[in-house]
Amino acid sequence: MNTSHYIAQFFLNFSHFGVLLTLFMVGFIALDRKIWGQALFLMLFTMILNTVLKYFFHVPLMPHLGKGFAFPSGHMHAAMAFYGWLFVCYRHPALRSLILTVLTGIGFSLIYFHYHTFIDVIGAVGFGSLGLFIYYPCTRITVFRKHPSLLGLTLCSLAVPLLILLAQKYFIPSHVWQAFYGLLAFSLIWQLWALLLSAK
Repeated sequence: MNTSHYIAQFFLNFSHFGVLLTLFMVGFIALDRKIWGQALFLMLFTMILNTVLKYFFHVPLMPHLGKGFAFPSGHMHAAMAFYGWLFVCYRHPALRSLILTVLTGIGFSLIYFHYHTFIDVIGAVGFGSLGLFIYYPCTRITVFRKHPSLLGLTLCSLAVPLLILLAQKYFIPSHVWQAFYGLLAFSLIWQLWALLLSAK
């Protein structure tokens, strides 16, 4: 195996859900609850939205990957939502450079291992950027600034019609349900926690 293989494997790890969830937990507990909570909300909703987009565009996966759809790349789309939100919120140049390096590395690894084409990755970056553009002003709304958990519940309410639309015609993958239930559970737990703290 050459150096490129190891580099690609290294960066691909940063797109795995387990790694993203671990980073979220560290950031939520040790750094800034609002920023990292909002990052998780956006990532989980993006996982649902990505499946809708895949069924809409109907671009098949490469033959060696079996059945399914490729455009836009789910891993890249979720990574763009999560790391992209951190890029928006944290202004330190070194951290922003690190985030851009990670995102570039993830895109490179997905193409290197022939999981996705360049178009699949660029499409995910485009849709992820559009999502960030829409999401940012929503987080500035007063009620969401005061009660961040309500943003997650709002995204849940937006996800329900998407899931109903999918269920009428397509099979919904398990990771989509996991994203929805994760979004709902985390939103409710955060809201309950806030209510308990305010009652003290």
